[in-house]
Parts: sequence; C-alpha cells; structure tokens
Amino acid sequence: MMFPIRPFASWLGRLPLLAALAWAGEASAQQTITKTISNSPDLIAAFAEADRNPANTYVIYLTWRKDANGNTVLWKPQSTVTLTKGKVQVYGSNTHLYPERYTFDGEQTRAVFAVNAAAGYQPTLLLSGITVQNGWSKNFGGGGLWANNAWDIQIYYCIFQWNKSNQPGSGIFLQTVHNAYLLHTSVIGNENDQISGCLGGQTAGGGGIGVLGGPNLTYFSMHNSSVVGNKACRGGGIQINGQVSLNMHNNTISDNEAVREGGGMILQGDNQTSYFYHNTLTGNLAGNTNDLIAAEINAGGGVVFQNFNGNGYWDGNVFAKNTVKLQTFSISYNTEDCYVSAGGPTFSAYTNVVGRISNCSQLGTGGSWGVGTDRSPFDPKLGSVFTAPSTEGFAQVVHIPNVDSPLRGNYFNPGFAGYNCPSTDERGLPRKSNGCDIGAAERQSDASP
Repeated sequence: MMFPIRPFASWLGRLPLLAALAWAGEASAQQTITKTISNSPDLIAAFAEADRNPANTYVIYLTWRKDANGNTVLWKPQSTVTLTKGKVQVYGSNTHLYPERYTFDGEQTRAVFAVNAAAGYQPTLLLSGITVQNGWSKNFGGGGLWANNAWDIQIYYCIFQWNKSNQPGSGIFLQTVHNAYLLHTSVIGNENDQISGCLGGQTAGGGGIGVLGGPNLTYFSMHNSSVVGNKACRGGGIQINGQVSLNMHNNTISDNEAVREGGGMILQGDNQTSYFYHNTLTGNLAGNTNDLIAAEINAGGGVVFQNFNGNGYWDGNVFAKNTVKLQTFSISYNTEDCYVSAGGPTFSAYTNVVGRISNCSQLGTGGSWGVGTDRSPFDPKLGSVFTAPSTEGFAQVVHIPNVDSPLRGNYFNPGFAGYNCPSTDERGLPRKSNGCDIGAAERQSDASP
C-alpha cells in the first residue's frame, strides 16, 4: 500500500520570520498586537492579556538583557509562563545566531512554559530564538515546555537543555496537541526524574521529547534538529505514543540513554502514517544491569517499536553503533539498533543502514543494503559527535561520515518515483543531487572534520 509523500521542500519554507503568516487567514477577524518586553513579569502579563483577548495574536519581541560588563542576564520567571486561551508568538534572537542571549531559567524549581487549554479553547504558541533551561515539572511532563490540548505549537532555532520532570517529555511534552513543528532546535541533556523507579506503561518516557496523541490525531514534525544526551526510563531521546502522524527529516538522535527500552527513541501504540527520512540514530544506550523484569525491558539501543501498528516510509536513515546493557544471569539481547517488542509496523523502507538488525526486519526491506547481524555488524564509519553551525548560524550537533564511510554517495531510492536526495542536510548545507550521503549530515569534502 502506498501513501502520499509530503514533499521535503514544502517544510523548508516554514521559517520563524514568516510564521506570522500562519494566521493570515484570520487577519480580518482579529488584531495583531506587537510588544517589546524586557522582563519576566511583563512577559507573564502579556500571556495573561492574550488569554483575555483570544481573538488577537500577540507578537512579542524580547530585549537582550545585559549587565554592565555585557554579560547576558537570565530571564527567571517567578512562575510558569502560562497560556490557556490565546495566540502568542515569542521572538528572541531573530537572526538565529544567539539563542543563548535569551535564556529562560526555571532554577530547577518550576516549569518554564506551559500551554494548558481552558475548556472550549485551543491556544497556539510559537517560540523562536530562545534557550529554555533548568525547568522542573513535578506533576506533569515538560520541564521546559508542557502543551496540553493546544492547537498549534511551533518551535524554531531554540535550545531546550537540562530540564527535568517525573512524567513524559522532560524537555518538551506535547499532550493531545493538534499540530507541533520543530525546526533547527536542539534538545540536550534533559532528564526524567523517575529513572530509579521506572514504572511500566507510558510513565517516564522521552527524556528529551514526549508526544502523546489521542483521542484525536496529533501531527508531529521535526526537521534539522538534534536530540542529544537525554535520559529517561524508556525512549531516552524521544517517546511517541498513541494517535500520532510522524514526520521527521534530517535529525540527529545521539548519545541518549534509557534505563529500560529505546535508548534513542520508542514508538508505542497505534501511530498513523510516518515519514522518517535521513535521520541518524547512533551512540544511544538502553538497559540497566539491575533490571530483571521482562525480556523486552533492556532492548533497542537505537529504536524500539512497542505495541506499534503504524505504517509509512522509513528511508535513508542510519541506525548504528547503539548499545544495550545486558541483564545479569547472562541473558543476552541482540537488539542494539532496532527492536520490535510487540505489534507489527509496516514500512516501505529503502537505503537504511542498520548496524545490527536482529528482529527488526521491517527496516531492512526494499533497497536497504547496509544491514548487519549480531555476528557481523555493519559499521557506517561515522565521525564522533560534532557541533557545527548551520547555514543560518544556529549550531547543530551532527555525526559527519568519515572519509571512508560507506554512507557517502550511496543513497538511492528505487521505490518512490520522483524522490531522490533532499536538497540540504541537517545544517542546511547542500547535498549531492544524486547519490547523496545516507543519514542526517552530508560530508562536504575530504577536508571535513
């Protein structure tokens, strides 16, 4: 069964400075209120004003706060910046070069941003060019951002780092959101605070990002972004659960850790059609030597499909050099890069590289050729983690193929008519038009790091 493909280029035009056009169709029925804000109390007040006037759109430009020596002064809201009814767009570094100049710090005592819809309302929030750090959410997910029943969440050129929660999505938690879109965003070093308990089910998943769909379909898209160094019970980097339509291109999911399953990411439930192109999952870890509960617990260093019955296109991706810690009693799991614990995903898969495929044959069908076994793993020869600026100045964490990497120039898709290489890689750098590199980053020359 074939599914319509959303053209890759169609996502690239959605840039922050044009985001105001997202509500252009409503312009005749509402006002656009522009504010320049330099302190947290005024920002909280602006969100409250937006809630009192939900027909309007509030466009907020932040002032770079500096001390006498020119050092950035952190924004430290004394309460969570919360939206319940309105439409708000927040812009920090409009050039995308300096999101660290607009840093919101939760001081490890409170969540930083929340969109919690009031009955009968579907608020919208756009964040661009800011850093959100040290948030702490005790009763909900999303120490950095929690969105519940929102209509539209857009995040551009942002950094979410060092946030914590004891529920899903410690950096960003999107719960029954209609549409969510992340572009050029880094989610780094966020951690679930329940890792010592790790209860079953959906609890404590998605150290970096958690997406919970249902009862209505959630459209979740993430492009040109990095999810690195996060930790949770399951889905160390990302947890996708429930009625979610997934669209991910040119992302690096690296060096995340799950105490149980899905070091890089875990997909659970009846997800809808997914489009997963040119992503790199490497260096992720699953498992804990003290867990002795079930055979599937310590599994899937890269990606796990658990009770998953979705379908779609997974193409041009790298799942390699992920690891699983073994349980005691010498129980061995050959599930380092991909694991299906239950359910049966149905994919059209081409030109994926899977270092150890084990029981996850769905990613090795079609034209996939870089498929290894437990006895003979496939080595993609990726470079170590490397932070490089994008063409728009925003730094991205990537793994560039080595000079002798088999990923170089070997992307080919015989299954999708008219779909060849995407025009750019995760950093916005040009790819070769035919036979580009597999994965999120294109090696530009033999002089590359």
